[in-house]
Amino acid sequence: MRRPDVILTHHPNRVVVNEDWDVASEQGDWIERWTEKDGVTELRGTYLTMWKRDGGHWREYSETIVPETCTGSSYCH
Repeated sequence: MRRPDVILTHHPNRVVVNEDWDVASEQGDWIERWTEKDGVTELRGTYLTMWKRDGGHWREYSETIVPETCTGSSYCH
């Protein structure tokens, strides 16, 4: 496993549900962090997820993640 300590967190800022079409949008900030040989790498940015209701259950349909900052290891360069 290349990055066994990877952590990915989502912090939603806005969720909108369209009951008529059984879809929802989720927008927020995300952080991804892992260790490289030369230090800890941290990516931060925004995301947008589309959810669809299927059989009464919400399922992630698509997600767009935009990395806006990278700090730490040489991975960022």
